[in-house]
Amino acid sequence: MAPKLDLLLSPFDADPRQLQSTAAHAEQVGFDGIWTYDHMTGAMFDRGHSLDAFTLLGAFAVSTERVQLGPLVANLMNRHPVRLALAANTLQQLSGGRAILGLGSGAAPGSRFAREHEALGTQLADGTTRREMLIEAIAALRALWQGATSLDGQYFPIDDFNFAVGNDNPPPVIVGASGPATARLAFSHGDGINIANPKALAGLRDLVISDRPDNFEVSVHVTVSPDDEEAIDQQLPEPESCVDRWVFAVPTQPPPGWIEEFSSAVRSRFC
Repeated sequence: MAPKLDLLLSPFDADPRQLQSTAAHAEQVGFDGIWTYDHMTGAMFDRGHSLDAFTLLGAFAVSTERVQLGPLVANLMNRHPVRLALAANTLQQLSGGRAILGLGSGAAPGSRFAREHEALGTQLADGTTRREMLIEAIAALRALWQGATSLDGQYFPIDDFNFAVGNDNPPPVIVGASGPATARLAFSHGDGINIANPKALAGLRDLVISDRPDNFEVSVHVTVSPDDEEAIDQQLPEPESCVDRWVFAVPTQPPPGWIEEFSSAVRSRFC
């Protein structure tokens, strides 16, 4: 079976209406999903302001009919599970059941992505603690979508309160990962995994092939550039039988005609 082929549109220094139009056009030329980053600034990418991920995805939802939609990935350190449950539930209803919740555990202390957290005064934890928080957050999301009003937990306890986020069609939770510890967490607690890049996939290939559960989706994040002088097909990785979905991140607004050219190139390579 051919893999799904998606685009990730950058929210940095972007015009939301232009991105909305690009998402609709991507659906028309045959892409299967549209994603965006969840950041409050583009500084980590040497870019300027960022658009809000879920607001942007809501605009995509009303401009499309078929493609799946989600953040890649929603940042657990910036979004409490109750806020995530509300946002994802709203996107699921608005899109008619096409939402996917990409979820990540936040940046490591000292990494380039930590700058965003440090600006907000967020205390970043070590990798083991962040994985524990991610496990608890996934359980909290599923409980909230089932109508829970109280949650016991070490990191995200919730007192008795009606958050009204019950959902009989909750979105799948896709865990962002680049190493084996988080990959195993995804296998045990998620509905899928998004691997950071083809290089990370190379290190996880044996684990993915041997340990992935049934009905579990493996996707890989690949950055491509409309501004790169290198031909499109030279920017694409080789197909991998263990990958169910390729997500192609486009860091700038594509010029006219590029979406069609890129769609033709990826289908020639992967289908």
